[in-house]
Amino acid sequence: MKRIKIQWRPGSLPWKLILIGLLIALLAGVTGELAFNLRSLTNPDPHGAMQITPEEITYMGCEEENGYYSSKGKTMVLRIQIPEQYVNKLLYTYVTPKLNVRAQVTVHETDGYGQETTRVLEDRNSILRNYSVVTVNAVTDEIELRFLEPTEGLTVTSVSVDDAPSYSKMRFLFFAAGSFLIYLLIICRKMLAEHVERIFLILALPVGILMILGFSPRETGWDEHIHFYRAYSLMYDLAGKETMPVADAMYQYMNAGMANEPFYFPRSQEENAQERAVGDEGRWEANGQPEQYRETNGIHIYSIAYLPQTLFLAVGLLFHVPFWILVAMGRAGNLLFYCLLCYLAIRHMKRGKGILLVIALFPTSILLASTYSYDAFINGWMLLGMSYLFTELLEKERPVSVRNLIVFAAAVTLASMPKAVYIPLILLGLLVPAERFEKKKTKWLFRGALFLLLLLLMSTFLLPAAGNAQVVTDTRGGDTNAGEQLALILSHPVSYASLLLKSIGENLVNCLFGRSVGGNLAYRGALTFGEWLCPFVIFTIFADNTGVQGRYRIGLGKWQRLYTAVLVFGVICLVWTALYLSYTPVGLQAINGVQGRYYIPLLVPVYLLLQCDGIQNRMKTETYYRILSAGCLFFLLDGLWSGVISMCF
Repeated sequence: MKRIKIQWRPGSLPWKLILIGLLIALLAGVTGELAFNLRSLTNPDPHGAMQITPEEITYMGCEEENGYYSSKGKTMVLRIQIPEQYVNKLLYTYVTPKLNVRAQVTVHETDGYGQETTRVLEDRNSILRNYSVVTVNAVTDEIELRFLEPTEGLTVTSVSVDDAPSYSKMRFLFFAAGSFLIYLLIICRKMLAEHVERIFLILALPVGILMILGFSPRETGWDEHIHFYRAYSLMYDLAGKETMPVADAMYQYMNAGMANEPFYFPRSQEENAQERAVGDEGRWEANGQPEQYRETNGIHIYSIAYLPQTLFLAVGLLFHVPFWILVAMGRAGNLLFYCLLCYLAIRHMKRGKGILLVIALFPTSILLASTYSYDAFINGWMLLGMSYLFTELLEKERPVSVRNLIVFAAAVTLASMPKAVYIPLILLGLLVPAERFEKKKTKWLFRGALFLLLLLLMSTFLLPAAGNAQVVTDTRGGDTNAGEQLALILSHPVSYASLLLKSIGENLVNCLFGRSVGGNLAYRGALTFGEWLCPFVIFTIFADNTGVQGRYRIGLGKWQRLYTAVLVFGVICLVWTALYLSYTPVGLQAINGVQGRYYIPLLVPVYLLLQCDGIQNRMKTETYYRILSAGCLFFLLDGLWSGVISMCF
């Protein structure tokens, strides 16, 4: 039988193949929804929503009156006993004027061997909502609802169960998008191998957009309330105003109060819908009557990182979009700018494209780009700067490109403006050999500019701490004081060095290659298969020299490698020291606040440093990038499922 070959113009896809992909996506989405509702659809005795009567509830730690269960302030238990039946969801309504609600739902069910087992589900509910929907998905005759202390003011007003199918748009989109991306990577493998930057866009944009659509308008990323406040404030700071109008929902989202507790996010599509509606109505009144105006943040050196988010927020305000869409638009601005920087970085890189691709597509990297943060700005500019520098180092036969060196210096400087601890990486520019410069004047101007930029940005980091011994650096609370901490370090350098080296050593591998750097999903947990990330990264480091990339030799001598290693290690020490100054109580024999995401800007030089010309990848370029893109997609879908879909929909 003659094999059929599909051919099309390079850089394009025939509409028939696109149509096939869309049909596959539709089929996958429908199949996924049917599979998740299979037990409901095949239930032989469906009854729909069923209200639980007081006769079917035994209680402890509360008082019952007319079907209302009011807490006595301690642990409160409602034990629901019903005829054995299939239950898809448990729903209860509540009133809580003072506190968020934390409960444990224990489901009694029978396993495949006929033995009774129990399954405990955690249920956290925000003060913003007045009902909870818990996915049970089991045949059961008893469900225990245990409300954990404190429970002051809590009243449960109704309890019901439902066996009806529950269809989710987000879950449908997850299966549809996942299957469509797999299809694209299969049929476009040759085109994508020649344009690795397109792999990045094809994977990053859909996954990032789905994350944004799935996140509720509350703190999701690290310290997102602070970053949202700064991004929103920047609109008014640029206009020269000292105060800004703040709606109720906006006021709560800018604060780390009870209404914005990150671990009390909606855990069902019904809860998501209610929280978005509450935000749109501006009724986020958990901490009292919000102010109508708030002082602006002012313009600082880090403010530049918020410009993409601020621009999209301004557009949203201009068109008076609902609050949750406004929040999503700011997040989208961050994502799009990050994607632009990474696209340019990967396209320019001559050797190490796969390394850049993997770093840029870490689930942690995409999460940072899909929430309010300045980390995506830092990571994107640092990837771009390293791309231009190491490409310049690889092309030894020609004189140095002043334009490329300017891009490198500018990118690293921009990346370091939000966090000056990264500015020493600008000294990697000294790796460019003197003989590559056509003029000595150019060489000395370039090197002088590097040191000048280093001094300017380091002064923004060191001088405030050294000049003000009373500055409290952790605004979220805690006995922190940068000036006193710095004085303690200077008076006990040996003790601090011992603490520093011990702390770095205990976390180094995980923070450079593992789940901590690439698989951390902030308040949404971590990747389910995060332990596979480390071997995948190691494979990429040593295999990323196939095809055209293999023509370029790394060409770093022993002294250049040693210099790079010492410089990167110095930056790691600065990162840990900054956290010791800012987030650790004075004198504590531990360093608080350390997270793998702080290592992302350092990964390109570290990974390239570990490469060696003696290991050659003989795979076809198409095969290699098929493996690499499949691995990246696997971890992205793992992150999307683990941190968004399975938790909230």
